[in-house]
Amino acid sequence: GAPPSRCLLLGLRASRGGGGRGLVDEVEQRALAAAKNWDTDVTEFLEPEVISEVEERLERAPDSAHLRAGGYDRAERARLILTHSDLLEASDPEDLVQEHAVLLYITANLGSSDPLPNALDNIGISLSDVGDILISGEGEAFMVVSPGVASKVQRLLKKELSGVLAIEVCDPDVVPEGELQEMVVRRLDKRDKGRKR
Repeated sequence: GAPPSRCLLLGLRASRGGGGRGLVDEVEQRALAAAKNWDTDVTEFLEPEVISEVEERLERAPDSAHLRAGGYDRAERARLILTHSDLLEASDPEDLVQEHAVLLYITANLGSSDPLPNALDNIGISLSDVGDILISGEGEAFMVVSPGVASKVQRLLKKELSGVLAIEVCDPDVVPEGELQEMVVRRLDKRDKGRKR
């Protein structure tokens, strides 16, 4: 796969809205290289527009295959698993998807905590390692993350949010519900933060 620094750069370009075309080109080239080399490459979490454009381009690419790994069926942000079509046919797609996206269930006092993208940024988690965040009311949320950061999120997010009851990995059959949260880090006025808690 790509080294973490490269994934971080790709994710930053996507989240800033700039370089979208360059990001699509780069993911397409990674897909073509994976197919040519009979290898598997996995992207960081991508925005839906980028995924759609990459998928459209890859439809015309011989021997190239890909899967979305978003943590659940209707995920908007997802990682793309890029490989050769024969390798994909020899694999269990469900297992591949579960290897690259972890769905977490969070119960906490979210109303008096920083927005989840800010909380993740505060504990050193790059948004390129985060898929969809769904808020189910004041006290529940679902979050999709890369497996490489799942245990760090579980361990450190408890210290960042207020009133945490649980942060646990969901069964793959769980269907998360809630309102999709925008994936941007907002700079908050610290005076307001003090009043909230």
